[in-house]
Amino acid sequence: MKKVSVKIMAVWLVLTACASLLTGCSGNGGKTESSSKPSAGHSSAPSAVSEKVSEAVSEDLSWMDNCYKAVIKPEQANVTLTEEQYSKTKEVMEKRLKIRGAENYKIDTEHNTVTVYYTTKDNDKNIADELCYDLCLDITFRGGVSSHPEELPEIFTADDIEKAESGEQEMDGEKEYTVTVTMNEAGKEKLTKATETYLNKEVTVWMDKDLLATVAIPYVITDGSFIMFNSFGDLGAGRMADILNTGALPVPMQVDSFTQNKKR
Repeated sequence: MKKVSVKIMAVWLVLTACASLLTGCSGNGGKTESSSKPSAGHSSAPSAVSEKVSEAVSEDLSWMDNCYKAVIKPEQANVTLTEEQYSKTKEVMEKRLKIRGAENYKIDTEHNTVTVYYTTKDNDKNIADELCYDLCLDITFRGGVSSHPEELPEIFTADDIEKAESGEQEMDGEKEYTVTVTMNEAGKEKLTKATETYLNKEVTVWMDKDLLATVAIPYVITDGSFIMFNSFGDLGAGRMADILNTGALPVPMQVDSFTQNKKR
């Protein structure tokens, strides 16, 4: 993994990220189906692992004649999703569909699989590809440095974040894109404890198994907020903030197939 450079300012943790969030999603060929128009407040837990549960925003599913379909399963084959994990996974993915621009969507859960059908503006393939990738993405903060994130203790995740906002600031006369993070109550305590534990040491930020940043901790952070300075541009900063704002998946997930359905 490539180690990133770090800047420290005021009472914030400042990172310079090294990886782009613009990696797309690939899948197998085949036909697809899609989802329904986003609206607030439609989250229900599946009734059983073996029972198919569908969730759509409207009853008009004509948009499914021309949509994208992502079949998503636990990353580890021996993991069986519980009802609680199904519900949390759907909740996180629904938030990502809304915040990342899905115009219609539908989520099915059945047999340890989450199937997401959706459309994007003009059904743009690049946007659909990004959104598919984002559905399974997780950003974590870990103590220490290693090329294998699973070897490092997790200090906090997106579930510990109250709000993440993208923006820009002047640094040494140059414009830098930023993500400002405000922790929730549990996260604030974790951040303080982590900066105490790793004072004068290093922590790392991960996008799944890809290293984003290595950060030296020169002081304890007690106000529950920090700023990340990113090198991947405005779109990357905004996308990272979006992922942090939707929470963390309960278990690592991966795309088993990604296809498009087109009515002839």
